Amino acid sequence: MPVVLLTLALAGCGPPKQVDAPPPTATDAETAFLDSVPPTYASAPVRLDLRLLLREIEQTIPNHLGSLDDRLLILTSPRTWVAIEVMRGPLDIDLGSSSLTLEATVAYRGKVWRKVPLTTVSASCGTGEKAPLARIRIRSDYRVTPNWRIRTRSRVLSVERATADPADECRVTFLGINVTDKVLAAAKSAIDQQLRIADARLASVDVRAALNPVWRDMQEPISLQDTTIWLSLRPRAVGVSRVTVRDSIAHGTVTLLAEPRIVSGPRPPRDSLPLPNLTDLEAADTLAAVLDGSLSYEAANMILQKELKGTKLRVRGRRVVLENVEMSYIGSNRVALGVTLSGAVTGRVFFIGTPTYDAAKDAITVPDLTYDLRTSNLLLQGVSWLAGNKLRDEMRRTATLPVHSMLDLARGLANQEITRQLAPGVRLSGAIRSAEALTARATPDGFRARARAEGKLALQIQLERVFQDVHIPKQPIRGIEEDSTDTDAIPVASK
Repeated sequence: MPVVLLTLALAGCGPPKQVDAPPPTATDAETAFLDSVPPTYASAPVRLDLRLLLREIEQTIPNHLGSLDDRLLILTSPRTWVAIEVMRGPLDIDLGSSSLTLEATVAYRGKVWRKVPLTTVSASCGTGEKAPLARIRIRSDYRVTPNWRIRTRSRVLSVERATADPADECRVTFLGINVTDKVLAAAKSAIDQQLRIADARLASVDVRAALNPVWRDMQEPISLQDTTIWLSLRPRAVGVSRVTVRDSIAHGTVTLLAEPRIVSGPRPPRDSLPLPNLTDLEAADTLAAVLDGSLSYEAANMILQKELKGTKLRVRGRRVVLENVEMSYIGSNRVALGVTLSGAVTGRVFFIGTPTYDAAKDAITVPDLTYDLRTSNLLLQGVSWLAGNKLRDEMRRTATLPVHSMLDLARGLANQEITRQLAPGVRLSGAIRSAEALTARATPDGFRARARAEGKLALQIQLERVFQDVHIPKQPIRGIEEDSTDTDAIPVASK
């Protein structure tokens, strides 16, 4: 027995064994992340001046309708003609969430011709200092269709005398003809025809065309730092809440459904999803993004070197020292771990394995780390005592990389630069509060940890900027005043 012990002792104190294992064989195969995160909603209160609609309707209701030179046959026996002329005053506008009502006082005048034996006689009313008055009421229902078109339905609700005062009748006294109803009926018919034209004009306004540039800009990846970290909003749907109206301003909430990702590496491709139709979405400001943290192999090896250099192990009674540890990529989400040794054995051996995320350690580990086949074959030829589990298990336990630092960097950069102008009239703001790692993998460029980031994302939208080419007036209004430069206006008496 003493001879055996002496032999073992001499073997342990002998010259170190030399090991120079070749690197593992690399492949080009790749694997992809599988993402699963809740949807993100970004809502924005919006204000839109409805004068685009009001001006169009106002312009279709002429200040001056008819002419005393245009005769209309109203009786055949005796043959009687009437000509009417109507001038309207300012419009009073009552705006609702989906309709508007317009009222205006109109002054009108008429002229009558009657065929009598041997001649035609004529008379007029309302051509003096004061013209008869009538009151007209118009309603226009409006909405934006799911395919981003404006639809209106406008119609005259009533045209009637402004008061019961005989002065508001158009009566040709010496002929005994009251043409009030004829005048008002003709005015209603003419205005209804003009409103149909207004509806057709508004239907031609292509809201989608105005929003397409904004939608395209929102699909462009946003550089967060030196073009190495990118935010992709990946918008998917748009919804609008119930609209309320005060004065000429419509108030609502636009909600964007998105699938944002914050990734590192090359610039991601731009999304090419066409602007979808409007849909029903609940207003919310929630952020549930895919957050991609990265760690280069250079940085990873610095961490491993700092943690493991000089580590001493006893392997079957022999002392082994870890002098250097270096990870490299070999394809298919696998890495090679090269370990340089001193002590009872000198040289380098290689392990291979598949990195994964360990939630308990909040770290990237390689739990299936094992000797590369070529290293294993070399060890069996002369250093079989090293081919056991001792060194392998130690590397499985200690060759870990913290994930929080990878995610904190990406989260911090995103929070610094997530607030920005996305497009004219559209501003993005928000913050990522937390990031919970989901998975990790190795890539040719380094390690990537993918996390579910949560926080708040919001939009500020100025629709006047978005629709600036539609020429919406800038200041709110409570009514539209008649152009005072119209020199042919008939005086409208105050009541």
